[in-house]
Amino acid sequence: MLSSNDSRDSHVGVIASLLDTTFTSFVTLRMARLIYIMVALILFGGYLVSLLFLLFTNNMVGFVLALLVAWIVPLVWLCSIRMGMEFVIALIRSAENTSVMLDIMKAEQKNKKSE
Repeated sequence: MLSSNDSRDSHVGVIASLLDTTFTSFVTLRMARLIYIMVALILFGGYLVSLLFLLFTNNMVGFVLALLVAWIVPLVWLCSIRMGMEFVIALIRSAENTSVMLDIMKAEQKNKKSE
């Protein structure tokens, strides 16, 4: 069942959400995928650049160590960022669901008063 908040938020664009001063429309949910992909590309891109640097400077010991061990650092950072983003998204969805429940309760109270 879609409430008025759900239907309103689905039609609001990213720019409109950014400029919403009432904070009834959340931009984080729309941007989370893009932010996650950008962070992953930056982390693993940096890892690949460091591997190439070590390879082209003929530092074979450093290259082999980086190849075997250094991938753990960007992976841990990516996991940490993912967990933080999931926490924020869970908070936002909880706020949205609370808003929907409040609208339903108000509608039910209005119907009881009119009976």
